[in-house]
Amino acid sequence: MNIGGYALVTGAGMQSFSRIHPTDRPPLTSLRSGIGLTCAQRYAEKNAADVAFADLDLRTAERAAEESLGLMTNPDYRAIFIRVDVTQETDVEDMVKETRKEFGRIDHAVNCAGVNLVARVSAKAKGEIAEQTTADLDDVMNVNYKDMYYCVRAEINAMKEQEPRTVSPRDPNRGVTRGTIVNLGSLAPYAAVPGNSAHGTSKHAVLGLSKYAALDAAKYHIRVNYLCPSWVDTPMVRRMLDKRPGARGDIERMTPMGPMAQPGEVADVAIFLSSPKSSYVTGVG
Repeated sequence: MNIGGYALVTGAGMQSFSRIHPTDRPPLTSLRSGIGLTCAQRYAEKNAADVAFADLDLRTAERAAEESLGLMTNPDYRAIFIRVDVTQETDVEDMVKETRKEFGRIDHAVNCAGVNLVARVSAKAKGEIAEQTTADLDDVMNVNYKDMYYCVRAEINAMKEQEPRTVSPRDPNRGVTRGTIVNLGSLAPYAAVPGNSAHGTSKHAVLGLSKYAALDAAKYHIRVNYLCPSWVDTPMVRRMLDKRPGARGDIERMTPMGPMAQPGEVADVAIFLSSPKSSYVTGVG
């Protein structure tokens, strides 16, 4: 599958897990679970012209960008790395502006935002709704929802200003596109778990954001979709499971296909949603 174009991936740092901080609300670190990194690498493999690797930890983004040079298939490929705290509105806007300045346009965006609640949000955010505080809810929504909102809004605004391109030269009836956006989420909007209302609610919000953004952006020939994987075998998840003996077995017994998904399996779907092969798919979650 040949993607082409220019891609921006948030949460694309090489290091895929966070150090656990002792405070209730530590800075959001590079918790992007390996999915963002794998998505960015896939773009390089699928003939993208340029890829922007964005992460809170600039060093991990730089490492990931450098490694992608060994994966690229486009002879003119370039990789840039950008530091971004996606919980900060101005950071996100600056990230998009910098990417457009370097590449001239953004054809594909993958927002792999999220959070390990153990590391970033106070323990009460995982408790029953009656036990949660407004501060707990605000913390979860700021990290799980607002960051996605900032990214999607900035990306659509940038894509709206771009000249449309033919979706498929081989099939002109597919029309034109100004860009694609894929938001990475989780199964939470479809499978409620006791004691997880704040997290689940925030993921419901991102699902709604993706659907409404897809409707608003359709007239500009911009597609927006929401990818909702179940358990994925990433460094972040493995770190969590190491603290819970027997949890991996429980997950695999509950998962119809048995083992957890691999990051590459999720990235392949993200690439499909970016490609001409999904040119009539938008608002899906």
